[in-house]
Amino acid sequence: MLAPFMTLLTLFVTMIGGPAAAAFPDRPVTLIVPFAAGGSTDVTARMIAPYIEKNLHAGARVVVSNIQGGGGDVGFATISGAIPDGHTIGFINTPSFLTIPLERQARFDPKLFDPLVAIVDDPSTVVVPAGSAIATPVDLVAFARTTPQKASFATTGVGSDEQLSMLKLQELGGVRFVHIPFPGGAHIYRALRNGNVMVAGMNLSEALRAREEGRITILGQMSRNRHPVAPDLPTFREMGFDIAMGAMRGIAAPRGLPDDVRQVLVDAITAAAADPDFQAKAKATYQPLRILGPDAFADELTAMDRDYRALWAVSPWSDR
Repeated sequence: MLAPFMTLLTLFVTMIGGPAAAAFPDRPVTLIVPFAAGGSTDVTARMIAPYIEKNLHAGARVVVSNIQGGGGDVGFATISGAIPDGHTIGFINTPSFLTIPLERQARFDPKLFDPLVAIVDDPSTVVVPAGSAIATPVDLVAFARTTPQKASFATTGVGSDEQLSMLKLQELGGVRFVHIPFPGGAHIYRALRNGNVMVAGMNLSEALRAREEGRITILGQMSRNRHPVAPDLPTFREMGFDIAMGAMRGIAAPRGLPDDVRQVLVDAITAAAADPDFQAKAKATYQPLRILGPDAFADELTAMDRDYRALWAVSPWSDR
């Protein structure tokens, strides 16, 4: 009789006084942004981080960390190389997340990521400094044709949506631009303001914020139809250039998360993105929200990867 009694006693002591497993997260969660501070991804990350915190347990912290380099390569590699315990997550951005491994020996493998929640689907735009004589894509193509040595085009790097849109515009217009890659959107904006470049690719959200300051003119948006956040802005298709390009931004983790930790993160990020306060702030800063769960996010990435591989096979791009 003593043995069963001792077993029950041990179980009882463990239940009331034994060490309990630490609730996830048991230290700050690092949310990596693979680009410089001030750009569109950074704005989204810093805006949503407090709402992710709010939907984790009391006292949880989410810390945004910018790890730039290689057009996203360094930051993506930092995410995939982290211990898969949920304490390091980060933004992945198309197309660069999918195009970098096509172009060169990448530091990361997209297969080693676990897509959690897509948050933003941001069309590309082309912008010029306010006061520029270039007012339309037709003007831009004409300028590049007559003065190609001055037609500098700033992007966030090789394989970015800005560069791919530039290459498409070159193809359709029969011209060439001088490609100047920058670490992030904030750097591009400074270069435009300082007169170091004459035209740049930007995502719609950051272009609309910059337009509010009166520093730039947006030549058009590259969505298939006019986006609700910018109904006044014509599409490139409307102006005779069949270009649809943009960047999807969402949060992923290194593959291999424990199931319970993964579910906690998915639930917290989804609830954060659906929070009315977050959505109001997103609207005020022109964030084109498109919330997708893990399966739908993964399906989108698979479809995009197929499309970019097909494009690369026919017309490989480079730093030109």
